[in-house]
Amino acid sequence: MSKKYDYFQDYLEWEILEPEQEITNLTFEKGLYNLGKECIIKYSRNGHYKIVASISGITSDPVNLEPNIEKIKGTFYPNETITGISRDGLFTYKFYGIVLGDTKYNLISIENQTIGFHADLMIDRIEKTYTRNSSNATIIQEWYLSGKAKVNFPRSTTRSVDRSFKRSRGGIDSTEEFSLIKSSGSGRDYLLVQFQDTSFIVSEVPKEYGPDWSFNLSIEYRESFGRIPNEEEREAISELVSFTFGNHLLKIGQTSYDSNSSLVIQEYQNPWGDNIVSKCQSPAFPPIEIDNYKDWGRVELLINELLPNFIKQREQLKLKDVLWKYWLAKYSTLGTNLPILSSAIETLTDEVISNHPAKKHYYIEYQEFSSLISDELLSFDKKLEGNIHKDKIISKIKGASQRGSNEKLEMMFDIINLPIGEIERKAIKARNKMAHASLGDITDSEIIETIRITRAYETLFHRVFLKILSYKGKYIDYYTLGHPNRNIDEPIPK
Repeated sequence: MSKKYDYFQDYLEWEILEPEQEITNLTFEKGLYNLGKECIIKYSRNGHYKIVASISGITSDPVNLEPNIEKIKGTFYPNETITGISRDGLFTYKFYGIVLGDTKYNLISIENQTIGFHADLMIDRIEKTYTRNSSNATIIQEWYLSGKAKVNFPRSTTRSVDRSFKRSRGGIDSTEEFSLIKSSGSGRDYLLVQFQDTSFIVSEVPKEYGPDWSFNLSIEYRESFGRIPNEEEREAISELVSFTFGNHLLKIGQTSYDSNSSLVIQEYQNPWGDNIVSKCQSPAFPPIEIDNYKDWGRVELLINELLPNFIKQREQLKLKDVLWKYWLAKYSTLGTNLPILSSAIETLTDEVISNHPAKKHYYIEYQEFSSLISDELLSFDKKLEGNIHKDKIISKIKGASQRGSNEKLEMMFDIINLPIGEIERKAIKARNKMAHASLGDITDSEIIETIRITRAYETLFHRVFLKILSYKGKYIDYYTLGHPNRNIDEPIPK
């Protein structure tokens, strides 16, 4: 555990979870459970930073803990939303996505027919509002877990605290004794990015905060910079920062402050996916060198350069979906990762071609081709009468004018003007092998080759994605020994 220096202000550096905080005066907004206000909720985070919570109380009938059947439609239980207040009255809470889990009972009173219970709560998100601060939020800091990346942040933060101590003994001290205690520290830990009509900060969280198995980050937005971007814009920003840093940023919540940096609202959520510790221990593969000590400002310039085109094309080219597949592939096992990564590039290919009117998915448009062969289709329909595969065969005939996936890839490379080499073509072919082959009898040498081919395909993905964002600099070649830098137009050499 790192030493916590006294110049840190905890609630400004990371999310705050008060130990053993009890929330009561509960309201079940949807009425899914027949439980009273006197129940108590407790919550914390487990070793994987997932929210774990429980509810306890007294009931006269265990049926009260079962979902109201009249409010259930279909085969899935709807979730509940619960509001409550902390024991000290300082915070109001709203718990989203509530489902009751395992429950334990103990008899309280036979005479009054009361039963004590303690049940697990499954929670999606928690919103905690400070009751003594009704100011508007003008600052938002979002908190993220991520894989440990080497990032040279170009800008420094100074933290300091000044405290005075006074003591005067009546009748003894003629003057007050005065002692001033000062403490401070500084370090390079953030970068600043211009975004449309505002800006935002990406910073490393001090190592004293957050789990030590993660690279903990904050993205900070201020109204004083121009405006606070909306939720979708902030999501897009985190996507590009993830890609640039080479590891998926897993959001765990955010804190809102007023203009005096006093806490207004704290929100908690579960990080995406399972095996969070494993994800955060995965090596980072940034597409571009961001840890060169000779070029401190490179990472800041890079995000400033890529962000405008990313925002412009994010919806048009489905870049959000493309990146989700990229991260799924990164955290998948050998053998399943290449087809997923290939699917990301194929999605990108389809969208690039669809947005390029001079290029077509078909040799002849589908409707036109179907009209041209309508007589032949009627003939096939008669000749295949009684064949159980008739519809599938005719469907394949109708789709005969569609270009194949490899041909569409070549079209996309041509559209974005990206030269492709022999190694990258080999990686593209390996995708088909990994999609259909069995890994049961794979040799050690084949495993090594598959890992290298995967690195080649990841590098190809980086080149394609960067080229779409109009990047003209150097990329990292993860296939070649030593991971050299190459110009974006230079393919991986054989």
